[in-house]
Amino acid sequence: MTSRAAAPCRRHSGPIVGDTDGLTTYYDLMGGTGEVRLKRLLSAPQMTSSLDIAEHVVFLEGASCGLHRHTRTEEIYYLLGGAGTVEMDGERLEVRGGDLIITPHSSAHKIGAFADTNVAMLVVEVPPGPEGRRADPARIAVRGLLADQPVSPEGVRVASVELPKFFTGAWGPFRLAALDPGARLGPCTTDGAEQFLYLAGGHARFEFGDRRQAGKAGLYAAIPPGVPWTIVNDSIHNRAEVAITQVGLP
Repeated sequence: MTSRAAAPCRRHSGPIVGDTDGLTTYYDLMGGTGEVRLKRLLSAPQMTSSLDIAEHVVFLEGASCGLHRHTRTEEIYYLLGGAGTVEMDGERLEVRGGDLIITPHSSAHKIGAFADTNVAMLVVEVPPGPEGRRADPARIAVRGLLADQPVSPEGVRVASVELPKFFTGAWGPFRLAALDPGARLGPCTTDGAEQFLYLAGGHARFEFGDRRQAGKAGLYAAIPPGVPWTIVNDSIHNRAEVAITQVGLP
């Protein structure tokens, strides 16, 4: 959302773990109105992959950002909760929690919350490939896709969106995983790509290599290529929901 993508000097890094505590307040963001709270979670110099920016953004009731376009990145928004509107290349969409918004290179867009609700979202940006632009903007109801998926014997349900169908950058799939109480996803290992794990709901534990970190919604981790990772729902009562974004190497 606030990308100023340049040509960073990337180097191999170990896992990165954090949470969304400590948001910064922006008033009238990019010519919009009201209060928007934002935290930069990851940025290019820290990353092994082509990931440029990951942010957690909250539009308070009735708040918006002004019309703008990204000339150096492609972008996804995953709405964590709330409801509002997105205007993309002149088309107005009503959006709500569980929607994935596809923002192609150079699309003009603005976002706003309805007057009676906050809108929280996860934002990820990746530079485009040399082709520039592959598809038009889109809204995908990922939580709806998730509801149609079977539950594995381990108590996990996963919906996947193949982002390379829409983008030319080094995107892999975006996946939304729902874990029943006590369920486990993994261990998983990916060569040639970094995994960005974001706990969208519930309480869970991320395990990566010989390390582990537990937390509530807002916990996140970036897992470099070749490092095994596992997600464990450590609640005995509530489901956990995790957004997983895969980004390839430069």
